[in-house]
Amino acid sequence: MKKNIIIIAAIGVMLSATTIVRAQTGRVGINTDIPNATLDVAGVPADITKTDGLIAPRLKGSELKAKDALYTAPQTGAIVYVNEALLPAATTAKTVNVTAVGYFYFDGVQWVALKSGGAGGAEPWRVQNTATEATANTQNIYQAGKVAVGTGFDAAVSGYQFEVAGGYRMQTSDGTSTFGTMSTDASKAISTYSGNATNTALTSLAPATILNSIVKTGQSNIFHQMYDDGHFDFYGTNSTTDSNWEMYGKIGADGEDHLRFKHRQASGSGDNRWSSEIFLNKTLGNSFKFYTNTGIQGNYIFPRTNGTAGQVLMTDGAVAATGAQLYWGTPAGETNDWHITGNAGTTAGTNFLGTTDDVDLVFKRNNVVSGVLKSTSTSYGVGSLPLTSTGDRNSAFGLNALSTNTTGSANTAFGIRALMDNTTGGGNTAFGVDALANNQTGLANVAIGSVAGNGIVSGSRNISIGNRTMSVANGVNDNTAIGHDSLLGLTTGNSNTAVGNTSGANITTGSNNTTIGSNAGVPSATGSNQVRIGNTAVTYAGVQVAWTVTSDRRLKDNIKDSNLGLNFINQLRPVSYVRKNDESKKPEYGFIAQELQETLKNNGVTSSGIVSEADDSTLSVRYNDLFAPLVKAVQEQQKLIEDQQAMILKLQQKVDELAKK
Repeated sequence: MKKNIIIIAAIGVMLSATTIVRAQTGRVGINTDIPNATLDVAGVPADITKTDGLIAPRLKGSELKAKDALYTAPQTGAIVYVNEALLPAATTAKTVNVTAVGYFYFDGVQWVALKSGGAGGAEPWRVQNTATEATANTQNIYQAGKVAVGTGFDAAVSGYQFEVAGGYRMQTSDGTSTFGTMSTDASKAISTYSGNATNTALTSLAPATILNSIVKTGQSNIFHQMYDDGHFDFYGTNSTTDSNWEMYGKIGADGEDHLRFKHRQASGSGDNRWSSEIFLNKTLGNSFKFYTNTGIQGNYIFPRTNGTAGQVLMTDGAVAATGAQLYWGTPAGETNDWHITGNAGTTAGTNFLGTTDDVDLVFKRNNVVSGVLKSTSTSYGVGSLPLTSTGDRNSAFGLNALSTNTTGSANTAFGIRALMDNTTGGGNTAFGVDALANNQTGLANVAIGSVAGNGIVSGSRNISIGNRTMSVANGVNDNTAIGHDSLLGLTTGNSNTAVGNTSGANITTGSNNTTIGSNAGVPSATGSNQVRIGNTAVTYAGVQVAWTVTSDRRLKDNIKDSNLGLNFINQLRPVSYVRKNDESKKPEYGFIAQELQETLKNNGVTSSGIVSEADDSTLSVRYNDLFAPLVKAVQEQQKLIEDQQAMILKLQQKVDELAKK
């Protein structure tokens, strides 16, 4: 009884104050004294101010899915109303059917839609390529059963997938054309008809004699006829031009087996109406004839067997009226021809490939010029040195070598794409893949090596030897680069010389620089007039005689007495040291550049060539500049000595005078 009270109280909370709730043992009634089931809700039809009905819990599909874990076997039979469906891709195993709005009940495993219709609410149709029941009239559907039309309900369905009892008519999409009834008439085994100007028909016009098929669309018609005597027609007409082609074949008892192709003109009559005809006749010796309306134009009889290797079809030259006999034969050999499989018995100087007149010789591959022998130029390679080039004394060997040359002369290109972009440039020499490939107007350049001088477009008189040398330079002039990657970074500088692997590779816009040695680089990439011999790994540099430094007055300006002397020299700190890259660890003597730079600054010298700084911030000392301050220091010291000597003499004289007294 306690359970009944709790249930009644809970239901009472959800109902209005005027709802009557009564309970009997094991049953609950709402608006009724006599509940006929566990829960019996009676409507109030007489009270039009109140609504009747039961409303199940309303949830979104996503909200129901969020409670998946709560629904297990004890919740079997639970009912909800889904007011927002899930997308098929968003469902779970329990909510796989919740893809539409409506009532669903939980069967202990998944939610199932409450539907009207057949047993169990199952739909007889399924969505195409799935096992999902169809629910909308816009879906593509299928069914595994068979279809019968025109039979009684008690008639058994035959073994055919589609069966129609009685006559039938199919109407086309235009609403007027129809394809009509099937017939078993002996004279019309198959007959379809159409009542429109645009039609297709397959019919028997003459009983058991001719089978016709007619296709008509607008002004054009195609007719097919098969006759009981073994021949057939295939022809089309055009009502606008009144002309057609006809194919006529026959395998007859009269001994004639043939096939004809005819074309009928729009004008003429009788045989004159036919403008041309091809006639094949097996009976008359495989005859193959060409006709016009004036008679036979060609007549050939083909051999009945295959030829052997090396044979060709030959003719006896008979006239068209009697027919030319074709036969397999071997042509007489030519003694002066060249064979693609090679030649033998040739005589040097007598047998050759070429011309015997003053005409250029052209070689092609895939119909592309691949070699030219001119009186003034020579080329060999697909796309090399075009025929339209008017320059002379050019030589091009390699794919696309000198391929765009127009008026440039005296160029030599050897290698794929060597001097490829050259147009008017002359006197250039390029050996190697892409050597001087970008040069267009530059003159007298030499490039040897893959991509050598590839950056030069308009520069002149440059020498680039080694792979990738001067490969980014553009309008530069008078540079010399020898060695792999030498002057690699040069863009606009002129008159630079680099010898050695990667020598001068750090020079970009500087001019008149010289670097000698592998990986030798100048201190400043953009500076000019610099010389560097060797790289930072060098531990010995020597010459047979001393270096001579130019010192001519005519080469100097602003000449003054040195302001650095004894005081400056006294501030210097001479040191000994060992270079880090010297494996022999030999001590050297000199100065620390940073200390020397600071001492110069303390003596009022802020800009001089004694200490220089490279792009990588390393400092160098020009030791010969210290000779002048050293000499000045000696001179100053000498004067001090002389002054002191004079003073000593005077003091000595005084001492001598005192001693005499």
